[in-house]
Amino acid sequence: MTNDLQRIAETVQQIALESHVSFWAKGDFWIAFVLGVVGIAVGIVGVYYSVKAFVEAKEAKIAAKAAGRLVKYQTTTYELIDLLKPLASPSMQITFSTARDTLADTTHKLFRIISTFEHEADIADKIAALRSALDNAQKSLDGVRPTGTSKEGDAPYAVYNAIEKDFSTISNMIGELQGLFEKKTVNLGGDNATATGK
Repeated sequence: MTNDLQRIAETVQQIALESHVSFWAKGDFWIAFVLGVVGIAVGIVGVYYSVKAFVEAKEAKIAAKAAGRLVKYQTTTYELIDLLKPLASPSMQITFSTARDTLADTTHKLFRIISTFEHEADIADKIAALRSALDNAQKSLDGVRPTGTSKEGDAPYAVYNAIEKDFSTISNMIGELQGLFEKKTVNLGGDNATATGK
């Protein structure tokens, strides 16, 4: 029994000695402290990279939208070039049906192309003027409409004389729009390079 009492006494003495030792003098405190500091540091680094990734994703989204607009402007420029060909120099022997089909095809394609850009302030007035020129061309063409297919040859050059000025005006306006889109492409390309830091 004395052995048991001795062991209990030794244990009580050891506990008393350990309770007088400061908690920071123990190894387990320092392990927990270092792990806590490392955890905080890892958390701060994680937040930094999360914020950095968010900012870069936002910049990438802006750059992607700008690239999309750039491609749309370039595509529109090429489509406008294709529309100029039939309007640039109509034949003096052009028939009413050929002029009507050319004007209808051009009007259809132009409305499809320009409908995307009607809300842009720097282009809206040009589009309105172009719509007006297309209406004038249709009125001029209606003024020389033959009463029958056999009457189409009765007044040579009548269709040409009626539409030549209107086709020229439409052609010039398309060329002006083409120039505006080319300018937007150049400006947007410069803005895009600046925005992405290149």
